[in-house]
Amino acid sequence: MNRTTWLFWLAAILGLALALPAGAANVAVPEIGVRVLDQDTGKALAGVGVALVAKTGIGADFQTVREAVTNPDGRVRFAAMGETKVRAVGLRFTWDGPGSARRGVHFQFKAKKGDKVGGQRRVRPGGLDSYYLTREGVEYGSNCLNLVAFEDRGRSLEVTFERPSTYAHCQGTHFANPDAQLVGRRDINEGQGNFYSFDEDVSLGNEFAHELEPQQPLLDDPIVVGYVKNLVDRIGAVSDMPNLKFKSHVIDADVLNAFAVPGGYLYVYRGLIEATATEAELVGVLAHEVAHVTGRHSTEGLTSNIKKILAAEVVAALLTEGEDEDDARLISNVISGGAYLWLAFGSRKHETEADRLGAQYALRAGYDPAGLALFFETLSRERGKPQTRLEHYLSDHPNDDRRIGNVEEMIDYFLPGPDEELVTSSPEYLAVKKRLRQLPPPALDAEEAAGLLLTSFKSTNDRLLEKALHEYQEKKEED
Repeated sequence: MNRTTWLFWLAAILGLALALPAGAANVAVPEIGVRVLDQDTGKALAGVGVALVAKTGIGADFQTVREAVTNPDGRVRFAAMGETKVRAVGLRFTWDGPGSARRGVHFQFKAKKGDKVGGQRRVRPGGLDSYYLTREGVEYGSNCLNLVAFEDRGRSLEVTFERPSTYAHCQGTHFANPDAQLVGRRDINEGQGNFYSFDEDVSLGNEFAHELEPQQPLLDDPIVVGYVKNLVDRIGAVSDMPNLKFKSHVIDADVLNAFAVPGGYLYVYRGLIEATATEAELVGVLAHEVAHVTGRHSTEGLTSNIKKILAAEVVAALLTEGEDEDDARLISNVISGGAYLWLAFGSRKHETEADRLGAQYALRAGYDPAGLALFFETLSRERGKPQTRLEHYLSDHPNDDRRIGNVEEMIDYFLPGPDEELVTSSPEYLAVKKRLRQLPPPALDAEEAAGLLLTSFKSTNDRLLEKALHEYQEKKEED
């Protein structure tokens, strides 16, 4: 291409770019008829808020153009709009959810130039997308298209929206296993790549409990211990492992925490019970720990660690150009170099899943799942105090504010509202709180308890890793 031809095409491209509109197209919005039905019953729903929204350019926010409330027939109609500059048009549906929650779904379609109707270019659906809305009105996810149907009639656009009882009815996977109604009938561990069977989970838990419990000052007060056992049994019965027999213990130490190990062992510190303000908070934490067991987070973490160590072995072999490496020394170095204590402490991913599943279990047990978020607020207030070594390990957990927001969003938008009134506290809870005040002070303070527990964790965790790796090495040699 010579210089003259190149300049000609450059000028043509620049001219075309200057001639194109910078933002929205000049189009008309046709008359829009809306009907809202209940997804479960198919009946028309009155009182649902419907807003016609539009934005005029890339990066611009949607602005409300018109809004109305559905009539007894579940209908709303928006009159046609003359030619206007719009890039996208949407319909936003809002209604009251359980408690103070405000639910919403936003459907939008990009404004494409359609056939001329009455001398104007008309908006037609194109690039359809959908979102559910948080309480702050932020658009979240894009998986609700199964709830809406559009019919283009030329001069009008007819829209039918099936209002869901919970966002779990959206056809999407932004939240894995969001529907609490499926608890106990779903496989939350499918595809997790765990080297261990659940029977091995139980065996590991038994082994750990056998080593841990003699070293811990376990509280033997029958009133407190029996109360915690009843709560854990109640939560476990409505979890994803309803047939698992959970084993719970109260450790007589001033620690604001609890932990679980594989196979159904759950340990609650006395300090946690004393620090909670409501039974729903305590249940939220216990349900979170039950979720660590049902999610099999300990052995998933052990599996992850084993994979990393085996990868280190491969790298070592490459660095030594295929020469045999001392497997025992390699394993020892990797473990002592900071193999994570997966036996009881999980990743942020595991903590987030336990928060989500725990909120579901608490709700199914009849308790207000907001208690878990309230407990995180208590934890957040405690952050100003010096951290124990145990709290240092737990610092890898998600940010408190983030966890509070995630749990609240789960409660308000992804869990169906129960028919019965939820429990916040009970006479039994208040009696146990009183009983604890009457008992002698805790046997251990927070720092002493942390040191004792971490010593037990590390020795057991390291031994389990070394055992698993040596078994792998033996198998490799046999092959």
